[in-house]
Amino acid sequence: PKTVDNDVYPIRQTLGAWTAAEEGANFFSNVVYEHSCNPRMLIVHEVMGRDCGYLTAATARHYRAKLMAKGMVPGAGLHLERLDVHAVYIPEMPFEIETEAARLKSIMDNVGCVNIFVSEGAGVASIVKEMEARGQKPPTDAFGHVKLDAVNVGEWFGAQFSKLITAEKVMVQKSGYYARAAPANQSDLSLIKSCVDLAVQCAWMRTGGVIGHDEDKQGELRAIEFDRIKGGKPFDVSQQWFREMIADIRSPLRPLNKTGDTEVAPLVQYEPPLPPGLTLPKKVALLTAGGLAPCLSSAVGGLIERYNELYPSVEIIMYVGGYKGLLLGESLPVTPEVRRKAGILHLHGGSPIGNSRVKLTNIKDCVARGLTKEGQDPQQVAADQLVKDGVDVLHTIGGDDTNTAAADLAAFLQTNDYELTVIGLPKTIDNDVYPLRQTLGAYTAAEEGAKFFSNVVYEQSCNPKMLIVHEVMGRGCGYLTAATARIYHASLRAKGFNPEVGCIQKRLDMHAIFIPEMPVNIHAEAARLRNVMNECDCVNLFISEGAGIQDIIKEKEDRGETLPRDAFGHVKLDAVKPGEWFGKQFAAMIGAEKVLVQKSGYYSRSAPANAEDLRLIKSCTDHAVECALRKEPGVIGHDTDNSGVLRAVEFERIKGGKPFDVKEGWFQEMLAQIGQKMEYGESVRVSAGHVEDVSVRVSSMVHVQSSALFLA
Repeated sequence: PKTVDNDVYPIRQTLGAWTAAEEGANFFSNVVYEHSCNPRMLIVHEVMGRDCGYLTAATARHYRAKLMAKGMVPGAGLHLERLDVHAVYIPEMPFEIETEAARLKSIMDNVGCVNIFVSEGAGVASIVKEMEARGQKPPTDAFGHVKLDAVNVGEWFGAQFSKLITAEKVMVQKSGYYARAAPANQSDLSLIKSCVDLAVQCAWMRTGGVIGHDEDKQGELRAIEFDRIKGGKPFDVSQQWFREMIADIRSPLRPLNKTGDTEVAPLVQYEPPLPPGLTLPKKVALLTAGGLAPCLSSAVGGLIERYNELYPSVEIIMYVGGYKGLLLGESLPVTPEVRRKAGILHLHGGSPIGNSRVKLTNIKDCVARGLTKEGQDPQQVAADQLVKDGVDVLHTIGGDDTNTAAADLAAFLQTNDYELTVIGLPKTIDNDVYPLRQTLGAYTAAEEGAKFFSNVVYEQSCNPKMLIVHEVMGRGCGYLTAATARIYHASLRAKGFNPEVGCIQKRLDMHAIFIPEMPVNIHAEAARLRNVMNECDCVNLFISEGAGIQDIIKEKEDRGETLPRDAFGHVKLDAVKPGEWFGKQFAAMIGAEKVLVQKSGYYSRSAPANAEDLRLIKSCTDHAVECALRKEPGVIGHDTDNSGVLRAVEFERIKGGKPFDVKEGWFQEMLAQIGQKMEYGESVRVSAGHVEDVSVRVSSMVHVQSSALFLA
C-alpha cells in the first residue's frame, strides 16, 4: 500500500508516508530562515494531502522534533519562537479564521514572523465555492477530483491571513514533489522489508490481498482482503501526540526578549600583549545585508568566537536588519551569554540578526520605507549613528553592494575626521565578485540545490514524456547552476543502477544546462533533446534564472507588461519566470506531455553552511579580526590578482558581475558527457506546436513579493 497520505482503511501505516514527512520537515528546516531577511513575514508551508491531514501533521511533528534538538542564541536574535510552527491546518480540523488570525496577529507582533503548515486539502470546499461564485469552474482530473494546483490552497491561506495579521511579505513554499519523490528513509525501509517478505510468502501460499498491519486485527501484518481496502481514511486528530502538539503550538508565547540577556555581565578585562603599533578597537559592530546565503549565521558566530578567543574585552554590537537597523539605531549587544553560545550559530541558516535590502544612496526608497525623513541624507544618518554608538570597526557581511556601500560610508566619515575601519566578508551564492576566488555560501548553495534535485528528478517516473526544468538562482552568473549540476552529476554517477528494471542513469541525469554566459541555440538544442526524449521518455534541464533573461524581458515589455524592480533597479526575477518560459519553449518543440518547473533557490540559499563553507568562513573571519587590529580595511577573500592570497582586498577593486568561466575544464568535460555543445555550426529549425497551448506546472516555490498583491 503506497501513499504519502497514509489514508487507507484498515492499514495502520502505508509505505512512503514516514519518509515524506521527514523530507518535508527537512525542506522546511531550510526555508524557515527566509524570515530573517524580511520583517513581518508570513511563510505558508503547503504539504500534500487532499482529504487527509496525516502528512501535514506528521511533517510538523518531525520538524518540531528537529528544531527542539537545536540550540538557540536569543541574545543574538536566534529565537526558538521565530523558527517554530505557529499553526497547522488540516481537512479534519475545523477552524475559525478570525479567531486564528487574532492569535497569529499576536504572534506576529511578538516575534516578527508567522509560520503555518497547511494541508493542500484544507479549506478546499471554501475556495471552490468562492471560485464558482466568481463564475470560475475548477478543472478536475480523470477521477473527478478538483485539481489542487488550480485551487492554490497555500496562496488562498496567504491571502486570508496576510491582511488580518498585517504581514508585509508572504511566501508560499510547497514541499510536495520534493518529499514524495525521495528514496525511502530507515523507518520506511524497515516497513518495506517486512511487507515484501510477507508478500513473497503470500505469493508462495497463493494468498491474495494487500499487505499491511490490519487495524481491525490488533495490528497484525497480513494480506488484507481486497474488499476491505478503501481510501479516504481521515487522520485521527484524537491521537495524544497530535493533541499535545496542537496544545503546545496554541499555547500563549512568552514575550520575546529582543534586547538580549536580562542581566548583562561585565566583559572579561584581559588585555593581551599586542605587537608595537597595534591597538584593540574599543567597539566593533556587525551587520548582515542583502539576500540570504548559507554563511551569514556562521560568519556572525565566527567573528564573535574569534574576538572572544583572542580579545574578550572588545565590546561588540550587532545591527538588527542590516542597514535598516543602522539607520534606525536598532542593535543588540553581544553579551557574555551570546559569546558562550556563538558556536551554535554554525548550525543555523539565514541571519540571526536579520537582513534587508537597503541602498544608502537611494534617498527616495529610504524615505518611502520610513528609514529616513524627507531632507535627510541616509549616509549622514548612518554615519551619525556609528559615531553615536562609538563604533570604530564595522564588519559587513554581504555582497558587493553591501560592502561598497560600507566603504562609501567609511570615506564619508573620514571627511568628517572620524576614523572607521570597514572590513567586509563577501556573501553571495552567485560567486560573482571580482577579484575573489570564492564567495561565502556558494559551496553550500550548490550542494543543497543538487540534493533538492536528487529527490524531484524521480517525478519523471510517474509521467510519460516529461520535461523537468530545475531553475537555479543566478541573475547574471551561471556559477551556481553549473556547480549544482556538477555536484548532482557526480553524486548520480556514484549510485548503482539496474537498467533491466528501468533504473537507468541517463534518465536521471541532467540533459542540458543553460546559463547566461552561454549562447542558447534553442532549435539546435531542441533537436538534440527531442532525441533524448525519444530515448529516455524524459528530459531534465538545469537553468540559471538569468539565462535568456533579456529576451524574456523584451518579450514581456513588448506585450505592454511593466515589470517590478528592486531598490537597486534590478528587474525582479519572480515576475519574469524564466523557468516557465524555457519550459514552454522546449515542451512545444520536443513533444513533452507534461512540464514541471522546480525552483531550488530559497531552499538552497537558506541552508546552514556545509563543511566546505565552514572551513572558508573560519579562514575569513579569523583574518578579518587580524585586519581589525591593523585597521586594514577591505573585503576578505582569496585575491585572484595576487596569487590567490587571503587578504583584505581593496574596496575600489571589489565589483560584482563576474561571469562564470565556461572554459573551466570540469565544465567542458561535463557538457561533453551529456552531449551538449557550446556552439552549433549548422542551421537547425524545429517545428513546434503553439507555445501558449503548453501547460506548465510550477511547483515547490511560489514567492509572493508583497501582501499588497492579495489586497486588491
